[in-house]
Amino acid sequence: MMNISTDASCDFESMYRVHYVNLCNYALRYVKSTKIAEDVVSETFYLLWKNKETLNEVSHLKSYLYKSVYNNCIFYLRSNKRKVSISEIGLQVLENTPKPEKDALDKIIITELEESIKKAVEKLPNQQMKVFKLKRFENKKNKEVAHELNISIKTVEAHMAKATKTLKQELLHSYPLILICFYL
Repeated sequence: MMNISTDASCDFESMYRVHYVNLCNYALRYVKSTKIAEDVVSETFYLLWKNKETLNEVSHLKSYLYKSVYNNCIFYLRSNKRKVSISEIGLQVLENTPKPEKDALDKIIITELEESIKKAVEKLPNQQMKVFKLKRFENKKNKEVAHELNISIKTVEAHMAKATKTLKQELLHSYPLILICFYL
């Protein structure tokens, strides 16, 4: 058992220093962004500090910390469930690719990437293109798309699967890194 409330600030600070970096690396596996991972871990420590009385009942602190970070990552992912816009895709590629003269180069690459994605989407069969645009660019749910296009939800899912496969193949030639961060 850990008694963090007796000399709370000292124990908590040492616990923070010992575990922070490893917990950030652990969170990064789930949230895929260093900044978000740091935010999740910081929030976890904040909540632990806020509820430090409950830590007296914890017998395995390290396991407890990892489980708390995992739960907060899952909470973050669920509460921020949204589709990635074209600009965000380009920014994610650029974020992971260090370059000099980043501002001017970023704009060029993002513009080029957006154009490639738009062209690839326009090449899709008509119904697949409609479904894809409604799902990814307008962030509509399968049920909404099905209702709007007067098709079944299963048909929406099938069109999305086919469109995703086609776009991945199409974009792989131009932007191999896009597959790393483009969650279709």
